[in-house]
Amino acid sequence: MKFSRLIAPVVFLAAGTAAGYWIGAGSGPAARFSVKPLAPAGPAERARLAARSGLVPGALSPIPGTTTTYDHIQSGIWKNTRASRAALEALSGAALGEMAAALADPLAHPYQTQFRRAFFSVWAAKDPAAALAFVEGRRSSAMKEEMRSAALQGWAETDLNSFLGWIDQQPGGTVRNEAVRIAIPGLADTDPQAALALTGKLPLQFRGSACTDIFSSWVLVDPAAACAALATVDLPQREKTQVQAALAAGWAVSDPKSAVAWASTLPAGPQRFETLSTLASVWAEHDPDAAARFAQALPPGAEQDRFFAAVVGGWPQDRIGEAFDFAGRIADPMQRDGLSIAAMEAWGRADPDAALRRIRELPPGPFRNRAAEALAMQMSAADPEAALQLAVSEIRDAKARADAIHAAVDGLARRDPAMAVALVSSLPPGQERSDAILATCRTLSDIDPAMGQTLLDLLPPGSDRTDAVINLAMGMAAHDPEAAKTWAMQLPEGSARTESLLIVSGSLIELDPAAAARWAATLTDADGRSRVQERIASEWAQRDPQGAIAWMRGLTDPDLKQHALASAVEALAYTDPREGLRLVLTEGGKDNAQLGLALGALVKQWSEHDLDQAIAAADTLPSEDLRSTYVGHLLEQVANTDPRRAVDLLQRFDTVPLDVDMVGNVVTNWARKDPEAAARWVGGFEDASLRSFATQSVLQEWALQAPRAAGDFISRLPTDAGKDRLMADFVARIAQDHARLAVPYARSITDPILREEALRRLGRN
Repeated sequence: MKFSRLIAPVVFLAAGTAAGYWIGAGSGPAARFSVKPLAPAGPAERARLAARSGLVPGALSPIPGTTTTYDHIQSGIWKNTRASRAALEALSGAALGEMAAALADPLAHPYQTQFRRAFFSVWAAKDPAAALAFVEGRRSSAMKEEMRSAALQGWAETDLNSFLGWIDQQPGGTVRNEAVRIAIPGLADTDPQAALALTGKLPLQFRGSACTDIFSSWVLVDPAAACAALATVDLPQREKTQVQAALAAGWAVSDPKSAVAWASTLPAGPQRFETLSTLASVWAEHDPDAAARFAQALPPGAEQDRFFAAVVGGWPQDRIGEAFDFAGRIADPMQRDGLSIAAMEAWGRADPDAALRRIRELPPGPFRNRAAEALAMQMSAADPEAALQLAVSEIRDAKARADAIHAAVDGLARRDPAMAVALVSSLPPGQERSDAILATCRTLSDIDPAMGQTLLDLLPPGSDRTDAVINLAMGMAAHDPEAAKTWAMQLPEGSARTESLLIVSGSLIELDPAAAARWAATLTDADGRSRVQERIASEWAQRDPQGAIAWMRGLTDPDLKQHALASAVEALAYTDPREGLRLVLTEGGKDNAQLGLALGALVKQWSEHDLDQAIAAADTLPSEDLRSTYVGHLLEQVANTDPRRAVDLLQRFDTVPLDVDMVGNVVTNWARKDPEAAARWVGGFEDASLRSFATQSVLQEWALQAPRAAGDFISRLPTDAGKDRLMADFVARIAQDHARLAVPYARSITDPILREEALRRLGRN
């Protein structure tokens, strides 16, 4: 039935001050509805309508704006109970329309999700045209989407045939896509072929999930027909693999052997592996013994390996010990150990005591260590004390024991920091205790760094103590930077104190960079003052370039001042590169190396964001040395991304003295993209030494990409000593990989000494 035929022009008029909506029937296959609100309902009418829906008066009043989370709401939210739902379902479509008009604001309230879903589901079941017309008259919002979804769902569940007829008349778009997705599950239960045809109305990217719903149902009824239909479905490979896996999962419950036979006919590769893995996992969940026997009967190879892994992974948790034993019988030693460890991890989640008993039955050796480590790791979150005891008593391998101890003390420290500190303190002195203390400090640095400090005296001087101090410094700086500063200043001189102060400075900068700078000035060289100040300079400039510049002007250390200048200029390059350039020129001093550092920071960012402006700025520089430095930085940036543009820059600034290596960088990058064009260009250089150098740079790249083309290019050059040297270099470059190709080029060298040397080289290769 067409949707337009379901609609009769009608006016809903509520008594008194109730609201009404006029819903006009659309015309044509794509019917549209105009919605015109009348006067809103008054308090008395709202109370009457609320009571008719089974609600207490005022229950749908807007919730105060101060309420911010659902959990804090104690009243005013409609609950979808059996009684409240029955009250809605008892109303006629016309009455529900009156309610919608009267309670329009509460229906759109963000917290009234249950009311929206129930209301529009019930209304659409009685009068879908009116319900949808009301929804389309609302302004766009997440609540409107909820209303529409509920209305479509209610209609589909009540009268699927008319719902499908309406879908046929809708133009493509978001609404039709949603309607199709809602219709497919119900249609798939009764007519999967029709459901599959309906997916054609969806964009390709949405068909995979719809087909998964269809074939998950279809395979339970007629797996042969489902398989035949799936072969005709046109989906991207990833989505098709997902559908195949869903089909296999459903079929594995009723007839796993037939499902395996079908999956084995799929094209070899990831899709068959994925489908077989899903099938094996579901089969093992329902009948692990049969799945295991089947896996053992498969021919050795990748598919058997995947089947073994899926069987072990799908084994019922209440029988997971059997999976461990099954894995232990697999012939391939690497796979046997890997799957046994995976089973042990699952066993540790299901029954750690039984898993531990089984480990104690194993013979001593590497596998027992790995199994014990896997169990300890698994137990570390739920029972860290038992995990630590297991690690100390059962694991003999030093690294495996250390890893297990780390996991256990991490779990214990997160649950009970004081107990973790007491426990690791009680361990006998040695590397094992040091490792456990360090692991505890790492965890406590995020939870309770002050508690972790009590462990430092138990660590001997050295890298472990330094690591523990650094971890605690990071935790304290994040929690309380001022307290962290006081603590770090009390540490003995050395790398641990310096690194801690550096860490603390990062947190202090976030609070007050000027105060952090004043504090840094009081540090001594032993405290790493210059490193701390350099960090402040960098981070302050990134946050507040102008503030950092004002501080920089008062610095007396030239190196620190230049570091601060470079950082400020780099920050300004994002927001105000012209100001950054002005700053370089006014504050950069006379040292060309220092100026170059600041200019490099500026040009790097400026050229990435606005290359044309960065190029134009070069003409404003007051000296040849500055222009040369500036253009060199420009070429360095541009040559890597757009070598042809870099060539244009070389020509534009042809009067600017440039480093030969920089020219070579431009030429080399261009040669990687278009060696012949690059070679022609460098052949026009007037400076003979520069021309030779640039040509060699081009040929070096060209010989790697297309040696015959490169050799032919050299052959066409005018005959002179320069050509012979180029050809000799070229032959030497390709001799090892292309000796036969190089022979005629070597023979073309006119200089007898160079020719003889080239041919001897080829004879050796």
